[in-house]
Order: sequence, then structure tokens, then C-alpha cells
Amino acid sequence: MRAVVSASGALLLVLAGCMKPETPEQAQARMSREVAAARPALDSIARRWERYTAAAQADSIAMLFTEQGEQLPPNAKPVVGRPAIQAFQTQSFGLGASSVSISADEVLVNGPLAISRGGYTYDVKVGPHSPPGMKAVADTGKYIIHWHQVGGKWLIADMAWNRTSPCRPPRHRQQSRNRSHGRGRRFVGRTDEK
Repeated sequence: MRAVVSASGALLLVLAGCMKPETPEQAQARMSREVAAARPALDSIARRWERYTAAAQADSIAMLFTEQGEQLPPNAKPVVGRPAIQAFQTQSFGLGASSVSISADEVLVNGPLAISRGGYTYDVKVGPHSPPGMKAVADTGKYIIHWHQVGGKWLIADMAWNRTSPCRPPRHRQQSRNRSHGRGRRFVGRTDEK
């Protein structure tokens, strides 16, 4: 029995050694076919994400990710794993009625891995459960997604996004007169007095 297994293994090694490596042209043609096959599935997932956002279905969005998928939100720590992603989305949906529109500008596929890059618009309308003083949100931005094909199904492994419009500049601190020391104008809260 060992001889048969060893002979089979040796035969596979010989056959693998006889195969010519893929040329760059062949690789490009294969990846173009893979993009054509994957693009409809990735676009379908974007449409589902839009519907899940409108319906505030955080659990459904979390299921679009691999088990240990990551959301990499701007100016925040990574959100890792489906339960954490669901909690993050639930918190986001608590701000108000949300809608998102997603467009893919480029998709690259190589076997069970893919990358997509594109843009989004995201709107949040203030509602009865929104935080006090919150204003409506209208945001546009860009994203990049790293995909894994698991069991024939495309899932998000990593997703990062950020806005395309610049952040608002910080408010300048108000200046006040330090009457006790007669030093003139200074920033409120400054503690570097000598």
C-alpha cells in the first residue's frame, strides 16, 4: 500500500514538473475571465448592502463578511468579526434612517481572492431616536474591499472607507483675558504658565 501511495505522489510531482508555468498573457486572460464571472456577484452584494442599510438590518450586513472579517472605519479601531460588525452597524443605524449607494470602479480577481475599489454616498436623516442636536448627514467617499471566495460564495474579508470631502477644521479656542495675572490674551485651558 505504501508503495502505491509513494508511486502516486511521485507521479504527481513528475506531472507537475512537466506543466509549463502560466505566461503573463495567460494570467491576464484568466483573471479577466474571473473578473467577468465575479463582477455580477460582487455587484449583487453591493445592492443587498444598500437594501440592508435602508432596512437597518445589521445582522444581514454582518453575514456579508467572513467569520473574522474586518471593517476598518476612518478614525476608529478595526471592527473584527461578525458579532462586532453587527454591533457597529446597529450603532450606526441608531443615528437615524440611513441610505447608501455603492458603485464599483474597479474589480480584480485572482482565483479565490478579489479586490474591489469604488465610491459611495451615504445619507442619514435625523429621526426621533437620533442623538439630541444631531444634524442630517450627507457623505460621499471611497472604499476598498478585499474579498475571499468561501464555498463558492464571495465574502468580505476586509473593508476600508473614508470620505472624499475634507474634514471640517477644528474650532479655534476662544481667547479670554487672564485678569488674575494681567498677562493679556491667552487660550482658555492653557496650563503652561511660568
